[in-house]
Amino acid sequence: MPEPIAFPRSKAFPSPDYSGLESSVLAALPQSVIMTDLDGRITFWNKAAEELYGWRADEVIGRNILEVTPTADSAADAKDIISRLKAGERWVGDFQVRHKDGHWFVANVVTAPVYDPSGTLMGIMGVSQPTSTDLASRAVAFLTSGPLLLRNLMRDEFDSFIAVDYEKAGIGLFLFSAAVLGRVLLDTVVPARLPFVTFYPATVLTAFYCGPVIGILSLLASMAAGTLWVVPPTGSDSADFRLASAIVFLITSGPNIVLILYLRGLQRRMERRDAQLALVNRELKHRMQNALTIASSISVQTVQSAIPRDELPKAITSRIQAVSAAQDLIDPDPSKGVDLMTLVDRLLKPLCPEQPRLIIAGDSVLLPGSIATSFALILHELGTNALKYGAWHAPDGVVTVAWAVRSSELDFRWQEYQRQSITIPVKQGYGSVLIKNGLPEADVSHQIFEHGVDCRIQLHL
Repeated sequence: MPEPIAFPRSKAFPSPDYSGLESSVLAALPQSVIMTDLDGRITFWNKAAEELYGWRADEVIGRNILEVTPTADSAADAKDIISRLKAGERWVGDFQVRHKDGHWFVANVVTAPVYDPSGTLMGIMGVSQPTSTDLASRAVAFLTSGPLLLRNLMRDEFDSFIAVDYEKAGIGLFLFSAAVLGRVLLDTVVPARLPFVTFYPATVLTAFYCGPVIGILSLLASMAAGTLWVVPPTGSDSADFRLASAIVFLITSGPNIVLILYLRGLQRRMERRDAQLALVNRELKHRMQNALTIASSISVQTVQSAIPRDELPKAITSRIQAVSAAQDLIDPDPSKGVDLMTLVDRLLKPLCPEQPRLIIAGDSVLLPGSIATSFALILHELGTNALKYGAWHAPDGVVTVAWAVRSSELDFRWQEYQRQSITIPVKQGYGSVLIKNGLPEADVSHQIFEHGVDCRIQLHL
């Protein structure tokens, strides 16, 4: 029986020295800056990235970028982009990414390979920021919070103001010109009356079709232009009356624009939610098909095994319950994983006769949802075998479960030890087949000794 291996409980991922890249400057940039090594593991994550994606640096350093920022729909494209970057190419464009809380958005991303002073490719750097569409949707929250937040909007969205959409700007200019022309034509019918009558619908339409920045500019321009048709009463101060009229126009039309922008924001959020629900529905349908297939396979294989007939219902039920336990932990969002520690606790602690006879040690690891069910079946099989024949069947046996992640490789170890010797099976049963072949993408060794069991699973995450 080999000696139990010692795995570290947890350790910080070592960050490389970026002093040559002026890391202090990168950390202070207002754009999100992320660096990875050639395997895709995150090695640098600045403050702007924390604000944009919702993850703290200490939560993502060492994790693969594919687990953190892409959505399920963009994961395949992300892998292709990484391959091109590793080949020395650059990539620039809009890309669908996700926040820690699960919502997705579109970001403008600039990525490039990073070389050391000797010219050797050492990693990948990506700079990202929300597209102007997403900036506009965030503007709604500012506008609904009053003049102070409106000022913050203009300050925070200054980049969007500079890089304005020319098509929308053209629409806004057309609507403003139409309002001025309409007011000039009205002079032939109602001269010097209703000075702002054509500017009200123009500002509302501009806000609806062109977004907050152009909508606010249209409001200000209409306020100024409308005063040209204001006729002060005889004996009153012309400047004061025109200013008062402009303020009345601003007060009466401003709330309408705020309402329009708020409704536009709701519409965008509903569209994003609909897209997320469609993705979840597709994933749930796919998962249900997989669960039925697994249940059918488990039933057939268990019936064909050497298990006595009166024990078949219990064996089938327990294996399907293991699948159910794993499914409970899998998030509907396929881009999210299952915490290995939680999975081990959920499946093994109910089987363990006494708490001290189960030792668990390992780093924080997220198993991809695509392999969590298979991993749960293997854990369940190892646990039930220990309970029926192995360490937990003996009065003093102990099970040690430990794992660590090294260079994106999961090294998982199951070890049993008991003083009482066991009979080594000559024939390989269904349980052993499941343990060895349940994860085709993993390297699995499963050995039974006179005084215990040693199972090792090595899997690329």
